[in-house]
Amino acid sequence: MTHLWYAALGTLAAATAIAAVVRLDSTGFLGLFWFFASFPAFHFADSLLIVGVAMLGLGFLLGDFNSAAGVFGLIAGLAAWSALWLVRHRSRTIGRVLEQGLVDALGTDFRALIPRDGADRAGATVRTRESRNPLSVRQGGVERIADLSYGDAGIRNLLDLYRPIATAGRSPMPVVLWIHGGAWITGHKTQQGLPLMYGMAKRGWLVAGINYRLGPKSRFPEPLIDVKRAIAWLREHAAQYGGDPRFIIACGGSAGAHLAALTALTPNRPQYQPGFEAVDTSLAGAVPLYGRFDFVDRSNVLRHKQFFMKFLADNVMQGRYEDDPDLWDRASPLGQVNSQAPAMFVMHGTHDSLIPIAEARAFVGALKNVSQQPVAFAELHGAQHAWDLLNTAWTRHTVNAVWSFAEYLYARYRKAAP
Repeated sequence: MTHLWYAALGTLAAATAIAAVVRLDSTGFLGLFWFFASFPAFHFADSLLIVGVAMLGLGFLLGDFNSAAGVFGLIAGLAAWSALWLVRHRSRTIGRVLEQGLVDALGTDFRALIPRDGADRAGATVRTRESRNPLSVRQGGVERIADLSYGDAGIRNLLDLYRPIATAGRSPMPVVLWIHGGAWITGHKTQQGLPLMYGMAKRGWLVAGINYRLGPKSRFPEPLIDVKRAIAWLREHAAQYGGDPRFIIACGGSAGAHLAALTALTPNRPQYQPGFEAVDTSLAGAVPLYGRFDFVDRSNVLRHKQFFMKFLADNVMQGRYEDDPDLWDRASPLGQVNSQAPAMFVMHGTHDSLIPIAEARAFVGALKNVSQQPVAFAELHGAQHAWDLLNTAWTRHTVNAVWSFAEYLYARYRKAAP
């Protein structure tokens, strides 16, 4: 009977592992299914490799390979093991891709400007033992100050601050604002971005993770207004917590990346700052991860365009595209690209089954054509949507790259400051 269980487990392992290494060009229901199917293998590849070896040994000891079902399970298990090894290999090579993206945008000597108050210059090193437990998303040495109110929308206008425990004698810390994803209809400040928030705080940044109003109850531009309101709150209160309110960058994943990019491209627009029109909401930089940049698909990269636009009309926007095309354009970062954009570092996975990488390429291309500031871009080969959710090598390389980019911007700002 065990050989049947072995065959079943081998089949499941092969299915998730193959989904993690095979690229699916879809953004509809199939893309969503592919994302969830690949999740175990993508985020737990190292653990599943160990389990696979143990299962192989157990199968030989129990004689499970003396039957057709057992042989099938063996073949499926070996296929899964091979695919898992490929996921593991890819995760340990993206550091070079991220570094090249930075070098292309900032120059070969950009790291010479980075050192600040003994900050970690060896950030490019990712040790295997540090990512053995994908669920270990928090780090020691960091204090979390939870549920500070930055607006009047109740729980949706709360933020958490993360900072080093030892703050005495420190210079004011630069500030990074993290915006969670969730397709604009779900998500919470404590569910995503934790490795990045803890990692940046441990290295001397004041980090703010925010909630914002969600659809379908709240529609655009209300989520954007909330992000700008959080920036206004940081301008007023960051110094109280050891931060430098003059220097804020925004970072987010998926829907959060969309909001981070759009916030960076629309500073100080009165219609998005009701009641705080005079506050400077400009950003020093933005780091959108696997983001949505175009609500109208002007680059024709979506296979299921009508499915996506109906979702937006029903949950995010105030009506159909046909009823107010200008509003949809204002909600699209690609439609708001301008020469005054701050520096940006866009990252996207080649195997993203929810948002095609072609959309990121189109946005980066348009931004590079007009922006007066650096535009860095990294295509992470093999990376699925939300690759940074857990503590893996994918995530640690990403955090290191975000830190390097942010530190460069802050060093440049400090050098230019009077």
